[in-house]
Amino acid sequence: MKVSTDESTNAERAALEAQSHRAREETALVLDRVRDAYVLMDGAFRILAVNPSAERLLAKSSAELIGRTPWDAFPASVGSEPERQCRRVATDQVEAHFVHHHAGEGHDVHFEIDAYPVRDGGVAIFSRDISERVRALAALEAARADAEARAAALTEFFESIPDAVVVRQAEGITLANRAALEQLGVPTVEALRIALPQSALPRESLFLDPATSAVVPLAATPIGRAMSGERSHAHFLLRALGTRNVSDGIEARPVRVAAAPILGSDGAISGAVAVLTDMSRLAAAAVERERLLAELSGERNLLRTVLDQMPAAVFIAEAPSGRVLAMNGEVARVWGAPRPLTDAIGHYSEEWVGYHLDGRRIASEEWPVARAVLAGETVTDWVAEIERADGTLATIEVNAAPVRDAEGRTVAAVAVALDITARAVAARERELLRSELEVERTRLAYVFEQSPTFLAVLRGPTYEFTLTNAAFGQLVGRRDLIGRTLMELFPEMQAQGFIGLMDEVLATGEPFVGREVPITLPRTLNAAPEQRFVDFVYMPIVEADGTRSGVIAHGSDVTEQVRARHEIERLLEESERARRDAEEARSEAESANRAKGEFLAVMSHELRTPLNAIGGYVELIELGIRGPVTAQQREDLARIQKSQRHLLGLINGVLNYSRAEAGAIHYELSDTPLDAVLATCETLIAPQARAKQITLNAACSESSIVRADLEKLQQVIVNLLSNAVKFTAPGGTVTIACDRTQSAGGESSLVVTVTDTGRGIAPDALERVFEPFVQVDSRLTRTEDGIGLGLAISRDLARGMSGELTA
Repeated sequence: MKVSTDESTNAERAALEAQSHRAREETALVLDRVRDAYVLMDGAFRILAVNPSAERLLAKSSAELIGRTPWDAFPASVGSEPERQCRRVATDQVEAHFVHHHAGEGHDVHFEIDAYPVRDGGVAIFSRDISERVRALAALEAARADAEARAAALTEFFESIPDAVVVRQAEGITLANRAALEQLGVPTVEALRIALPQSALPRESLFLDPATSAVVPLAATPIGRAMSGERSHAHFLLRALGTRNVSDGIEARPVRVAAAPILGSDGAISGAVAVLTDMSRLAAAAVERERLLAELSGERNLLRTVLDQMPAAVFIAEAPSGRVLAMNGEVARVWGAPRPLTDAIGHYSEEWVGYHLDGRRIASEEWPVARAVLAGETVTDWVAEIERADGTLATIEVNAAPVRDAEGRTVAAVAVALDITARAVAARERELLRSELEVERTRLAYVFEQSPTFLAVLRGPTYEFTLTNAAFGQLVGRRDLIGRTLMELFPEMQAQGFIGLMDEVLATGEPFVGREVPITLPRTLNAAPEQRFVDFVYMPIVEADGTRSGVIAHGSDVTEQVRARHEIERLLEESERARRDAEEARSEAESANRAKGEFLAVMSHELRTPLNAIGGYVELIELGIRGPVTAQQREDLARIQKSQRHLLGLINGVLNYSRAEAGAIHYELSDTPLDAVLATCETLIAPQARAKQITLNAACSESSIVRADLEKLQQVIVNLLSNAVKFTAPGGTVTIACDRTQSAGGESSLVVTVTDTGRGIAPDALERVFEPFVQVDSRLTRTEDGIGLGLAISRDLARGMSGELTA
């Protein structure tokens, strides 16, 4: 029994699973066939399934979508309304129905979306593209708005018609504009419909015969004929509603009545439309028109007269074509011949040749009248050159302005051109003269201000300062002079007679010249008066009309010269005595210098001559000319030669120092390669260094050019290297190094340094070693020779080349 039950249960489950499988297949088949896009997502919003409609709508295949979130597949949707709604559906387990506009990534689509929660926190979405529906609704709304606008425009147009318009159909009056209501004397269309029921249009008493004032029958009016299908018009007298006959006292107005039938779709007459024109207004308008035409003709004649009398060329052009309507006779004079009435702006440059001031030809649209026509621009003071009929150029100044109607539209333009050729030439000459005058003024002002002599310009009978220079301010010790009078600033000059002198110069016109005139005045505010001496001239200022308007004071403060002359006079005798003493001392000094020069000359002759002879004879003996020379004798000869060269060097050093002290050394400065100089010096000193087994190191890797005398620079460096080798013990080292430095002013210098491993110089002797005849070791038992002139001569040579030598 149990087995049977289990088998029954399993069979039922299998049947249910088969039904469920078929249901899923049918559901999938339905989802594949529905037009809505279907997307199924799990709790993490990963896409589990999409139907073909979703693939088409999203423009991606299922392979591109399944396993990804929508915002992974479509980054632009991050933070969008669909994402917020899906998260709300999943979180709150509620449905969501909304519309979303997706624009971006090449899409512009409107979606209608339904989102439903599913088990396990997922979301099922059904969406459809409603873009066409949205666009159709938008188009429908636009069409409705357009129709309303058209109806409003039509109503506005109908109401704006100045003639009375009435429409009558089977049910009576259906339409009448504002003019009809006014002419018929009723406030509204409804009131008109009541006053004129269907059977009473036209009312028999409305229209009267213009000649007899008799009532016109209905059939005889255009409205009556229109009801029979005929279009016609005629003139009548119209009385307003409510009047019974002519004797009512209300004047009938003349009107023109035009009427036409209204035909239905079947061709049957369904009504009539009538237009009533108030002829009294037209008559008044005709009278007004004749009056205005007469005024216009008079104004045109007046305008023509004014234009012909104007001294400027005048053009009038219509807008927008630019056709020249009129021009006055001055145009022919300015251009040298009559000009054509150009018919369009595009022809301006062909018939009117002109040039900008920079030489460019003026294009058609650049002429001022064209600018006024095209852009409504007002052009003022426009200057250009035109080509006259004879080929010459003339300069014109043009002003142009648009002419506008009541609505502000440009309807024409007026241009006025003045021939300013003569004025332009005069202006150029005036500008040249002004420029030259400004240069002269600037030059004069500079000379005036920089003049070492004082200058002051005083105007008027009160002598008001109008111009002073720095020297005058220095003389009087103040700067705030301009605009103030002489008496206001220096009242003490009245008693000293200076103002009286100015009065005389101003009255007579004759200059006054003063030499070493004393003047007493305080040179600073609240200071005690100080006496000065001046050389000065008072000169009158003469205007173009011959009147004298002021005085120019010009002179020099010679106080120091006067005081110096007084001092010189006081010390004249002492000066003469001092001169005699100085003359005697100078004579003695010259004698001493001559003696020193003679001594050095004698030394040069008396010492160098025998020393050179000694050297010559030693060389003869060494060459074996006097007979064979033994090895011992050669050693003796070498000692003699060494001593001879040493003595000759000492004598040359004394002579060189003497020439340097007397400034008799000539320098030939040029661009000198330092590396070549150092190489030569190293070669010259190498034998001396090898003899003492001293190592020479050169630490100058830079190849530099210095401004120096090559021979004297080489002499200085050789002397330094020789001293270093001389005072360095055997086996030591001598190093020469280079270093570039920059001064505070940005000037570049090169420093050459010679160092050695010798015993050095005591700090207190560093400056003394550059003095002549100074030896650090002055003992008679010293091992190094020399008389102490090498460094003194080297420093003088370095300074003579704008350099320096220091220890």
